[in-house]
This record gives sequence, structure tokens and C-alpha cells, in this order.
Amino acid sequence: MGTCVVFGAGASLANAEHFHRERRTDRNPPLDTTFFEKIRSLGITVSSDLRSYASDLPTGSPFDLPTKSVRMEEFFKDLFFDFSGATRTGTKVSGAYTALIDIYRRVISETTDWMNEDGRSGAPVGRLIAHAVDADPAVTLMTFNQDLVLENEIHKRARLRPHWCIEHGYGAFSSHVEMLRTSASLTFDDHSGDCDGGSRLTLLKLHGSLNWQVRMNGRQPSPRILSGAANAPPVQVTRRRKIPAKLRFARSKRGRGRGRYVWYMWPVIIPPVYNKQALIQRFIPQVWEDARDALQQCDHLVFYGYSLPPADIEAEKLFQRAIFKNDALTAVDVINPDPDSAARYARLAPDKPLRWYPSVSTYLKAGGSRESS
Repeated sequence: MGTCVVFGAGASLANAEHFHRERRTDRNPPLDTTFFEKIRSLGITVSSDLRSYASDLPTGSPFDLPTKSVRMEEFFKDLFFDFSGATRTGTKVSGAYTALIDIYRRVISETTDWMNEDGRSGAPVGRLIAHAVDADPAVTLMTFNQDLVLENEIHKRARLRPHWCIEHGYGAFSSHVEMLRTSASLTFDDHSGDCDGGSRLTLLKLHGSLNWQVRMNGRQPSPRILSGAANAPPVQVTRRRKIPAKLRFARSKRGRGRGRYVWYMWPVIIPPVYNKQALIQRFIPQVWEDARDALQQCDHLVFYGYSLPPADIEAEKLFQRAIFKNDALTAVDVINPDPDSAARYARLAPDKPLRWYPSVSTYLKAGGSRESS
């Protein structure tokens, strides 16, 4: 029993448009078709390895062509295919892929961090979460977004804070990670003694998160880490509500040779490639296990701004099989301005009635949760 709400890239974009639809359109969160536009608008430098690789593609370089003609997932597919066959440090394709992942994480943080300020309230993501918690004693939020929009929307609502804390709110994954100390001014407060430990509200991040970090000896992760071939380092969680482009962790030495040493940090994020399974199994298998269990048991399921992209094969099978096994689930709700998205879900779960809503406002006006069942 309970409610599951699944968020995709369209949810973060809807939040941004709530605050200013036109003024910062060039810096709003990217979709598959706008990723390369964001690179240009943010003024992010493209490395020589990445630019050289892109210029040799039969389709042409997305950094030189009109950006609307290139889809992010297609470019990631090409580069990851070549990278997987050449996972030796120092090769140009290895350098190109590392540079692309670095750009990917920068685009995510630089197009979403501005939404996380306390003064920005009333956005649709927070309204949907609050409605779900008010209507159901057990709510599981699932997201494919690596940004911190959901955490901050919870934090900005006093009535939601008792039900979620960063120390325990990520499901079983929380018991496998260490909390990092931070001197940053904008952080998630430690109120683990006051929250219910995630029993009422759980957040599962199926493609990782910018604040889930692993430490490295060098400035960049090895190809084996990026491909999922190496054993995963321990994951650590930072309390920062905004994640800088370069995060380092300093610690004082003890005993002889005292001083300070620095670990370079890298976020645990699953990029939009076709072979995500290796990365998922290395870094976050507990997250997917929790998601499967919640989906098989819930009696209310809502998808918001998630379009079931072709690259998310693992997600498609997760939803398809969990919904099929769930006898308690009587219908599936889809919130998305594109009506074609509902058709994709109808094919995914043909035995369940489907209700389509173009926005959170229309969903809530229709009764939202169980009242519209």
C-alpha cells in the first residue's frame, strides 16, 4: 500500500518555469533536445578531446551544428559505445567521455541550483509532494533527476521536514553511506533526531545524485569507474544544498607528518547511456531494490514529467514488471503536457486504466490522489 510519485526531467523544468517562464529560459534545466543549447548559453568550454571526437562523427558535431538538430541521448550513445571499447586512461576517446560527463554534471547543477533558495516557493514539485504526503501515510518519491530540487522542495516546507531528513531519507541506501562534514553556509540541517527516519516519506534517486560523492586521488575518475568496471568506492553524502562544479574534501593528518590532505570528489550519477546496468549494480543497487518493492506494493502511482526515454531500458522493465505484479494498483496517473506520453504508458501497462493530466494544477483540481480513483 502507499503512494509512489515518479519524477523526470520535465518536473525540474516545470519548477523553473514556475518562477520565471521567459527571463531565464536559456538557463532552465535541459531536456534531451536542449542539452547542447544549455552548454552554449552557460559558456561552458568544450575540451579539445571532446570537440575532436565530435567533429569526426558522421552526424557532425553538436557543438557546431544548430543545437536543436542533435539529441543528447544520441550523442551519449555514440561516445559511450566508443569509450566502452577503449577504457584505457590517456586515450582521446577516454578524455572525450570524461569531459562530457563533467559537462553533464555542470549543466545539471548550473541550471537547477538557483531554484533551491528558500525564497522560491509554491512551485509544482513541492505542491505535488505536499499533496501526496497529506493524502497518504506512506509516500515514496522516485526520480531520474540528479539535481537537488526534490530535497530542497521538501526542506522549504516546514510540514514536510519532520517526515524526511538527509541522514535517513534515501531508503536502504542511507545505511550504506557516510555523511560528509561541510563548512558551506547553505546546507540541509541535521534534524535526524526530529524526523521519522523516512517511514513516512522516502526519496529514491534511480540515476544517482549530485550530493552522492566518491573520493578520488586524482582530479578525474578513472575510465574503469566511469564504465562501472571497477569496484565502487564508498559513497559519501554531503549536506550542501548546492553542489559546486569542483568539490574537494580536506582532512587533517594525524601523527608524524601532520598537515592537511585533499580528496577530490566525484558525484555518483548515471548518465543517459544505453548500458546503465553496470553502473547501477556497482553504485546504487539498493535504490533499485527499494523502488521495485515500493512499485509492487503501492495502490497509487503518479508519473510527473517523465517521458520513458528509449535509453532508460532498465527503468522501462522495472515499471512494466512491477506494475504487472501489483494487484492493488487500480490505475496509473500521468502528469505531462505532452499527451503522447500517456500513450507510451498505456503500452507499458495495458491492463491498468490510465489518467492523463497536462499539469500539476489540473491534477490537483481533479482531486489528485485517491479522490479521483
